[in-house]
Amino acid sequence: MANENKTNYGKGFYKIIVIGVMLVLFTIGINYYNHKVEERKAKDIKKAEEVQKVKDEQKAKDIEKADLQKALDEQKAKAEVDKLKAEQKAEAKREKALKLQKRVDFINLTERVMRSQGLDVDCTAYGPGKTIYKIKYIRMSRPFVDQLINEGNSLENLKAMGFAKAIFTDGYDQTWAYDLK
Repeated sequence: MANENKTNYGKGFYKIIVIGVMLVLFTIGINYYNHKVEERKAKDIKKAEEVQKVKDEQKAKDIEKADLQKALDEQKAKAEVDKLKAEQKAEAKREKALKLQKRVDFINLTERVMRSQGLDVDCTAYGPGKTIYKIKYIRMSRPFVDQLINEGNSLENLKAMGFAKAIFTDGYDQTWAYDLK
């Protein structure tokens, strides 16, 4: 009887260790992903500043010419505004596509990390703009969900990546959903 208790205690302790290691790797993955996102943002900001500097220099030249060719400069200014609007729309579209790709990359990373820990999980993103985050794991339980969402501010990180909802399910009867809006 005493040996059975030791065996059961050892199995439970092993599960706790595996979950702990998994959570550490999950947190490391999130931190690495966030670091890469910040690097990309810094590059995008620097590029936008350079573009803006060039545009500002061009506007200064246009103002100098305004005294001689006012009518012509007004047409150029209108064209520049239209161009800026088009660029803003294009930039918004690129940013939306980048966020979508980041969500897809994050889903793939999460699945790889969890599977490398021996967990048979299915991680998916679906819905409009792939804004619904879903992890399906047959052994999903309330304590496991709590560990996933409480380690490393997971829900805040998901929201920052543009996810609107997080769903954790065992694929059968148990599902936990979190609205991230």
